Amino acid sequence: MRVKNINILPWVGLVLALLFFSKSGYLYVKAELSQLLIAKAWNQLLLDGNLSKAKPWSWADTYPIAKITSQRANKTLYILEGTSGEALAFGPGHYEGTALPAEEGESVIAGHRDSHFSFLRESKIGDRFSIQNYKNTKAVYQIEEIKIVDSSKEKLKVNKNKNRLQLITCYPFDAIKAGGNMRYVLYATRLEKKNYYK
Repeated sequence: MRVKNINILPWVGLVLALLFFSKSGYLYVKAELSQLLIAKAWNQLLLDGNLSKAKPWSWADTYPIAKITSQRANKTLYILEGTSGEALAFGPGHYEGTALPAEEGESVIAGHRDSHFSFLRESKIGDRFSIQNYKNTKAVYQIEEIKIVDSSKEKLKVNKNKNRLQLITCYPFDAIKAGGNMRYVLYATRLEKKNYYK
């Protein structure tokens, strides 16, 4: 009986590819489904204003504090309080100690480059974001500057006297390994209401 020579290299490659895509696919689905649960908690929060009941699932250690919409990407996301790894797995997170989005001062929001904040790579100077916070305060921000920052050399700077928004994600967007020092930072200034539609 003659045994055929089988090249197993393509099969190994296929298995590895399936493992890679199943993991990234799982993370993507988790990120998208969590936004649906967070949206439900958000709507309840707008009705009753009770932050203690705004957890999107019973074991959550965070809650939604704002909703952000990118006009360019036509994408709406719910922002969670805090930037722990657990919170960022489910949505963009608000840095504690910075201003509540749409309020006076500078607000900082972080998100993962390969899920919720992946659309930021297409952002341009002049693009606008609409924000509504859980107090139902609304504001529009316009991107004034985009920087790539080495977080090991330049620490986060927050100016409480500026009505500004910082959106931060890891960089580069297509890096194979996450968690490097480089950050992609968008600085957006809050517009006066009279300039919303210009």
